[in-house]
Amino acid sequence: MNHIKRLFSVLLLSFAFVSMVSAKGVSVPAVYIFGMSFSFNDSTVYFTEIQKIDNAWLIGKGKMLEGRSAYAAQLKNYFSSQGQKDQTCIIYYALSEKAILKQFSKVRDRYINPKKRRKINYETRSVLRDSFRFEPVEHDASTDEPSVSKAERKAAAKASRQTAKAAKQAARDRRKSEKSGANQGTVTENP
Repeated sequence: MNHIKRLFSVLLLSFAFVSMVSAKGVSVPAVYIFGMSFSFNDSTVYFTEIQKIDNAWLIGKGKMLEGRSAYAAQLKNYFSSQGQKDQTCIIYYALSEKAILKQFSKVRDRYINPKKRRKINYETRSVLRDSFRFEPVEHDASTDEPSVSKAERKAAAKASRQTAKAAKQAARDRRKSEKSGANQGTVTENP
């Protein structure tokens, strides 16, 4: 039983180590960002101009922009200060200007192009850079994980495989001992 507990703890530690490796943040020199805002009570859709944010951070395996919700909150606070408290704000970002321009035209085309906007006639308005500007979000250093070398990742994966193999063997041994114990406990009588 003590052997199984030890195997389980090693297995748990190896999985924690492997998951810790994948949550590292990456700094990028610039990110291009724009916001879109709409209300379910109104057919007006607002678009900010494309803005460049310097020294942004991407986190996780999907390389998501850190502070996305903070950027959306900045846009929502702007509309709240303008008296529009029921706005829903969405943030779009890309690492290159070309990619963000393509994304901006695709999103905006959904609301301008009569063939793509379904039956609702949307009114689109621009939020000029003079009236609203995204402020850079501070990087949260607590989300950074120490970088791990390739050799360390391989060692962790190998330890994980060995632990899983040992756990399977321990389960087989336990089943075998239970089976042999059950066979020894039965007494057959000859009539």
